[in-house]
Amino acid sequence: MELTNTKAFPFTIDTAWQALHKTSSLNVEPGSKVEIISDTEWKAHVLDTAGKEISCTHYTATFDEEKKIVTVEGVSNKKHVHDFIYLGLSKIDENHVELKVDMEINLGIHLIARAIAPFIKKHAENIIMQEIFNNFEAICTGNEVKPISQEELDSLAKEAMAKHFSK
Repeated sequence: MELTNTKAFPFTIDTAWQALHKTSSLNVEPGSKVEIISDTEWKAHVLDTAGKEISCTHYTATFDEEKKIVTVEGVSNKKHVHDFIYLGLSKIDENHVELKVDMEINLGIHLIARAIAPFIKKHAENIIMQEIFNNFEAICTGNEVKPISQEELDSLAKEAMAKHFSK
């Protein structure tokens, strides 16, 4: 499943690029319990309602300083394929940048996930991108990053599904 979105921000390219060097704070997997190893390496643990781990994805970020692109690779303990996130910055003017997020979420051979992907793609994209953009802005401004909780994620998912099926 591929997700993509862009958003403009009122920051200089230097401020924005510094923020992307704190990739582990962007919370690219909303609802997971994040274990930060460093600014560019972290693990996202997905827990069931009893607190038992369902899966863990180990993320690492690498940087192309010249092109202003961050590549994040996620290696899951449940899938044989990797996920990739590309964060690209472009300068709009001296005080504004655009952040482009491209995600490649590999569903592997999980047939149910592949079957429902077209139905959840837009909703997942909205939630994930909003989380990344909010946290990016918080890092740029020096504010506290507030990751979305599993409860908040569940509520947003229920709301999105209710809207989807009420049409």
